[in-house]
Amino acid sequence: ALELDPEMVLAWNNKGWSLAELGRHEEALPCFDKVLELDPQSYLAWNNKGRSLADLGRYEEALVYFDKALEINPQYVEAWYNKGSGLLVLGRYHEALICFEEALKYSPRFAPAWYNRGVALLMLGQYEEALESFEKALEINPYYVKAWNNRGGILTKLGRYEEALHSFDKALELNPLDAKIWYNKARILEKLGRTEEAQKCDEQARKLNPNLFQ
Repeated sequence: ALELDPEMVLAWNNKGWSLAELGRHEEALPCFDKVLELDPQSYLAWNNKGRSLADLGRYEEALVYFDKALEINPQYVEAWYNKGSGLLVLGRYHEALICFEEALKYSPRFAPAWYNRGVALLMLGQYEEALESFEKALEINPYYVKAWNNRGGILTKLGRYEEALHSFDKALELNPLDAKIWYNKARILEKLGRTEEAQKCDEQARKLNPNLFQ
């Protein structure tokens, strides 16, 4: 058996992590393999390899690595979150929801887990609960653009148009270059009978992303 050298394990893991952060996931994978060869109990490396696989679109494979990380450390928040995110992409919303709730059990102020929990609930048609999740994410991080946008989307579905408009305005305050939010704001203004304002928002959305209207 290979003798465990903590410094080598850390060096390979850091190299893999750095490559992954640069988007060079194919190159990162062998680094994580090297870590696991030296230390099969490295839940960080199991998780990191899963993350790179997920970023390469290999979600089913990634889930195996997240599961292994959680087998070694059942309280590893990032692995619960990453597993949930993979399941979300695969359309396995009930399973994803369980993962985000596990992550929040160990880290209740982890805003992205509240956000993704909201997405899973939204996809399951549980709008009121999804709204609560997005609002919790915003309570923790008021600058969370996607949460403002999705909050607006749910309020639209619930017929609460003025509140939805406020959400889209907050999102645009934070990111005025997101065409989709301008488009969403236009739809709300139409519902409120404010046609001219809606047209201006559509014009702005079209400038930023003409493909939205194809």
